Amino acid sequence: MPAADPKTKFSFTEKLIRDWKVPKAGRVRLKDVGGAESLPGLLCYVTPKAKGFYFRTNANGKPVELRLGTWPSLTVEAARAMVKGTRGMKGVAADPVAAAQARRSIREESTLAELWAWFVRHHLPTLRASTRRRYEDSWRLHLMPGLGSKR
Repeated sequence: MPAADPKTKFSFTEKLIRDWKVPKAGRVRLKDVGGAESLPGLLCYVTPKAKGFYFRTNANGKPVELRLGTWPSLTVEAARAMVKGTRGMKGVAADPVAAAQARRSIREESTLAELWAWFVRHHLPTLRASTRRRYEDSWRLHLMPGLGSKR
């Protein structure tokens, strides 16, 4: 199948994934649908460098794509088994929603005020006095009131 083919929704097989043309630039998203063994949410991204399997789900009402692995080290059957939960996922929790929440909690740990405190400790002393004053004034007057508590 050519990479320009608009039909990117089909039941995954090893032959179809192997024979899918690699794009010269960008990426193509393939969806596993339509067959008896197909699973909703199983995706394969084809890029010039690799073909990778992902599982798309929702966590807290937001779509999340969890990376399962790259083809050919991860076969279509193994990717389906990972999504079904019949095999343990290496590096990804068996519950994809829990894995997405764990990843999101890491991102959501620091507030902008905490980042500012780090900036004041590590970077601000290296700047000229006039630049330091300008940064501190901008933080105090504009950023802290509206964005300081944002994660």
